[in-house]
Amino acid sequence: MSDYVIEKDIPIPIDNLSKVWPFIQMKVGDSFIVKTSKERVAAISFIRMKKKRTKHKDFYSEIQIISRKQEDGTYRIWRIF
Repeated sequence: MSDYVIEKDIPIPIDNLSKVWPFIQMKVGDSFIVKTSKERVAAISFIRMKKKRTKHKDFYSEIQIISRKQEDGTYRIWRIF
């Protein structure tokens, strides 16, 4: 007999980086602002990394984002798909 208990339907917790970026809560057309170019690159890199690691269709394999520099020097990131 095994010492392990098999459990079903236990949700996988969101990883720590997913808590940093609001992509999961965003709908198409939503946006947020980051203050620096470094934060902008980090957000874009996060999505790229998630897409590469995804071997099946999930939220991150479908998401598309775009960013633009604002007049005040900050960067706005939109979810476009």
